[in-house]
Parts: sequence; structure tokens; C-alpha cells
Amino acid sequence: MDPMIQPYVELAGFGHLSKIMSWSIDNKFILALCERWRPETHTFWFPTGECTVTLEDVYMLLGLRIEGKAVNGKTNFPNSICMELLNVDLLDDNARGQGSGSSMHIMYLPLLRHIDRIGSYSWGSACLAYLYSSLCKNCHKDTSTFSGCAVLLQAWGWSTGI
Repeated sequence: MDPMIQPYVELAGFGHLSKIMSWSIDNKFILALCERWRPETHTFWFPTGECTVTLEDVYMLLGLRIEGKAVNGKTNFPNSICMELLNVDLLDDNARGQGSGSSMHIMYLPLLRHIDRIGSYSWGSACLAYLYSSLCKNCHKDTSTFSGCAVLLQAWGWSTGI
């Protein structure tokens, strides 16, 4: 990571994430976990029983804060917020890119206005909620992409020994 941004990453409370060395994802492993997800109970079903990713897992594996203000907000923002905060026009075809897995929902952009306050939010709760939502969407047969925090899911799977 660029040493110039590291202090801001630390200030925002994401320092632990910047220390994760391997971001490579085993897509087959993620797919296998998705196939065992049961949306009615928010658990994975294994021959040995049911289990799930918890807030404690998120904290232990990613170091994300699990206490604090809820991460929420409006989801419909004008393109001008992207120009103001990122100096990018989302309506420009070149800016949209191909979705490399490094994208974020636009509702989080206003939180970037005050980087000193970002660390007061419960990002672990938001990460877990989004993971559950993604698993529920992905468990349907007509879905072929996974949009949740694959790093968390993979680390959790490895740490549980499944």
C-alpha cells in the first residue's frame, strides 16, 4: 500500500485489512460454500451440522469494528457526488470499468467526506450483513456471481477446517 495513504487507512479503522497479504480467492471453494448455504436459517449445512459466520469471526479474521454507528444511508445519489468526492464521472463509459471486485456501493461515498468519522461505524456488521445478503442471492440457481466479501468467507471456511 502507498505509504501516503496508510495513515488515512489507519484513521478510518481499516489498518488490519491493509495487512492481509493474500487476496487471491479460490472461486471453487466459495462456490462450494454457497451451495451449502440455507437462506431460511442463514447457516451452512454440513454433514457434521450447521454453522455460520458470526460478528466475532468478522472481527477476528478482518479486524473490522463490530460496535458503533450503523452503516446506512440513501442509495440514490446524483452523479455529482462522484465528481465531488472521487473526481470521476460515473456516466462516462471509461469510468464504469468491468467490475473487478474492487467496487463499492455508492451509498458509502458520503461517509468519505469525513474520514475522521469513518472509524466510528460498525463496518464488521455491515460486512456480515452484506455477506449474508449475497449468500442468499447466490444460493438461487439462476445466479452465477458472488458479490459478498469473499476474503471473509474464504478465511472463515479455512479457519473452521471445512
